[in-house]
Amino acid sequence: MPHDDQQALSGPCAGIHRSDGHLGVVASRPVRAGQVIMRAEGLVVGRPSRYSLQIGEHAHIAPPDADNAESATIRPMWCYLNHSCAPSARFDGQDLIAIRDISKGEEIGFDYNTTEYDMDEPFICGGGSCDGVWIRGFKHLDIAGRLRIAAVIAPYLRPLLDVQRPRPVSASAADVRTVTRTS
Repeated sequence: MPHDDQQALSGPCAGIHRSDGHLGVVASRPVRAGQVIMRAEGLVVGRPSRYSLQIGEHAHIAPPDADNAESATIRPMWCYLNHSCAPSARFDGQDLIAIRDISKGEEIGFDYNTTEYDMDEPFICGGGSCDGVWIRGFKHLDIAGRLRIAAVIAPYLRPLLDVQRPRPVSASAADVRTVTRTS
């Protein structure tokens, strides 16, 4: 649920854009810091996948038919959010919130390490300030990396900031249910 200072924008403020052969999400109008950009909706599952978003210690949002290549054209917009080591947004539960002002036409990205404990498909960052660094999830960050993103990490990762007594987050058996939109 958005906080009082995080008012959702009326109407769409983002869209999918293709640039240099890759898809991403861009602002369709200016977005103010603190505003909710979109809500990630889909199926709640117990294990990560290539297209899932971790929203709890044992909960990941996945698009319906995530493994079906033919459904790629109907995936929710949040599936096209790219990783950024200099993010413009962060997730608070299922809500994507701007962490700074975003200009019209600017790509919207978030740091995958702030939501994912252990990514299903790690990758090497191809741009920005972390060019060439493996993006694998919070579990794989050293203490300096964890502290660098501490202000924007998901609540279920906060206990892991205590490096003296890290608490592993593990996936439970897949518990699938549909997430419905609340207005």
